[in-house]
Amino acid sequence: MRKEPKKSFEEKVIKKLDAIDKKFDAVDARFDSIDARFDSVDAKFDAVDAKFDAVDAKFDAVDARFDELAAMTARGFEETATKSELEEVRLELKGEIGEVKMRLDRMENILRISCFKWR
Repeated sequence: MRKEPKKSFEEKVIKKLDAIDKKFDAVDARFDSIDARFDSVDAKFDAVDAKFDAVDAKFDAVDARFDELAAMTARGFEETATKSELEEVRLELKGEIGEVKMRLDRMENILRISCFKWR
């Protein structure tokens, strides 16, 4: 008779252990579900972070373009000043070239006259 109560005690312990095991499985499933949710939230944050990185890259590109435009504008003013200075130099050189041409013409006339004299 004692064997039967022992079996029943073992059965009770096994049932309780099975119940505890089921509860642990349920808790494990719940943690897996929570972990999956965190993974989903993490993926969403990664996507948002990637979008912010893309926006940041666009702002950097726009900023670089504005820097280029500012540099081009500054160079444009320098080129304008340089162009006006070059125009002044061109006019001065044009006058000097005119004088050189006039002198060459005189020399040519002198050479012609001297060639006629030697004939």
